[in-house]
Formats: sequence, C-alpha cells, structure tokens
Amino acid sequence: MAGELAASQRKLERSRVDLERKNLQLDERRRYIETVLERIATGVVSVGVDGRIETINTAALRLLELDRAVVGRASAEAFGRDPLRALDGLLRRVDQGASKPAAQEIAVVREGREVHLAAAATPLQGRTVPTPARCSCSTT
Repeated sequence: MAGELAASQRKLERSRVDLERKNLQLDERRRYIETVLERIATGVVSVGVDGRIETINTAALRLLELDRAVVGRASAEAFGRDPLRALDGLLRRVDQGASKPAAQEIAVVREGREVHLAAAATPLQGRTVPTPARCSCSTT
C-alpha cells in the first residue's frame, strides 16, 4: 500500500510538472501572438460569443479611431456610428452562420480625406460555439 501511494505521488508530481511546462508554453505563445498583433499594420478585433470586444490591436484602434476602453463593450455599441456600422453588419453575417468570411470595403474620413478600409469578419476556429468572430481591417 505504501508503494502504491509513493507511485501515485510520483505520478501526480510528474503531472504537475508537465502541466506547469504546458502553461509556460501557452503563456509564451500568447505573448508571441500579442506581440505580432501589435506590430502589424492590419487592425484586428476579436469579438466573443457574447458580442463583446475581447481584444483589439493598436492598428485597429488607429484605423477605426477607437480607444482601448472599447474592450469589454458590445461590438454593436463600439461600431454604432457611421461608417463603422458596416463592421457590425459583417459580424452579424458571421454570427448568422455564414460559412465563408464576410468582407466589405468601408470608407472613413481621416484629416479631411476619404480612406478606404478592407474589412473581413471570419469565425474563430477552435471554439465550441461557432459565433465568435474576428474582424480584420486594413487600409487599401
């Protein structure tokens, strides 16, 4: 019985060490992805199953003239003004089960001139509910 207990304890310790290692790897991947998203010129916004903005990179903040306070807010609220309403429409198309990414060009005015943004919304993979979407915007 003491031998079984010792074996179980060793197995538990190995599992704990393996779990810690996997958590470190996941944390490193998360930091890598966050760094890449912050360095690219394409704006990326992720919206959760509840319709709230989960993440937004610096490029998206700049392109859409938003601030970090939009994180946690409903996308319909954040994209509730013209011409950003088109982004909310893209997200709704994905939420309604569109199998292909939804895409659209939107025009915004920056410093007195019109700038065109290519926007696409696509379902995030690997989630149990198919409605989360990522909206990617970039200047064209």
